Amino acid sequence: MAEEIVAKVEELLSPYVGRSTELIQALHRVQEETGARLGGTSPDGLFDIQPVRCLGACGLAPVIMIDGEVHGKLDPNRVRRLIARYREGA
Repeated sequence: MAEEIVAKVEELLSPYVGRSTELIQALHRVQEETGARLGGTSPDGLFDIQPVRCLGACGLAPVIMIDGEVHGKLDPNRVRRLIARYREGA
């Protein structure tokens, strides 16, 4: 079995007052693409989705950190491509 991929996503909307819709859409897409809920592991055991308060990248919001690498300016399509890329590399 491949090593677990850790994805950290911000769970607070306050830094994103103007971008709350984009954050929510990105979070939903992460959950759809991995099958994991915030704070849980995907059914295949590949993705661990961890909620965090801050990733320190407000200028790139919404963001996700996957295995220590920050990805910003997310939209649902970009999330889909990121998850696919990490799934293929596992």
